[in-house]
Amino acid sequence: SGVSEVKSTTEIDGHTLVAKADQLCGATIHEYKTTLATFDAEKYAASMQWRVMSLIFQPAVITYHVATLDDHGNSVVTLKSLDSFSLYPYAALEQDVRALLRDFVGYVQAKELTEYLERREVAA
Repeated sequence: SGVSEVKSTTEIDGHTLVAKADQLCGATIHEYKTTLATFDAEKYAASMQWRVMSLIFQPAVITYHVATLDDHGNSVVTLKSLDSFSLYPYAALEQDVRALLRDFVGYVQAKELTEYLERREVAA
């Protein structure tokens, strides 16, 4: 069963990272996704979402469940496939998240968007 829509935060280098897990069940996070495109596990594995969630929640495993849909172009949606795969924390995960955060903060500062990020951080 587990708990759904679990939100948590962590402080990294003076910034607050926020993540929301679709379902937390023991030491496993379950993420549920839908796509109209062809299922591509590599797309999800390459993303930073699961890495940030792993750093914040410290799970043993994150399992994605991806429903591939077909809308037939007529508003009638059918399920083409349902695929699941798991990703696991690794030794350099925190370093990877810190590097992404540094790059993001650098981008925000270069584009002079810091006030928008700080305003949103206060609201959170």
